[in-house]
Amino acid sequence: MEVFAVKLKELREEKRLTQIKLAEVLKCRPMTITNYEKGKSCPSLRLLCMIAQYFAVSTDYLLGMSDIREGNQCNNKLCCMSEKLDEEGRQKVEQFIEFLIYQKEINR
Repeated sequence: MEVFAVKLKELREEKRLTQIKLAEVLKCRPMTITNYEKGKSCPSLRLLCMIAQYFAVSTDYLLGMSDIREGNQCNNKLCCMSEKLDEEGRQKVEQFIEFLIYQKEINR
């Protein structure tokens, strides 16, 4: 979470955006951006994808899994597919992913 917090703040400041303006762009509350940048919370899959697309970076870069910054319009198949769903569909996908992660952890 700390890596994401640092990278989000870095990217926002590079574009000379306030937290309020970024929140408007992402259609979320300014406090949401504040909490992300302080490492107090993490974005949903949908919002993570929106952030990556807005800043033209990969989700891997945002999450600290890659130092390669450049992304493209559709840098993650799962993110691109989720854009075609409504909110209920995205929530179901997120729940299923959480279930798979949980299942993997208990099978270790």
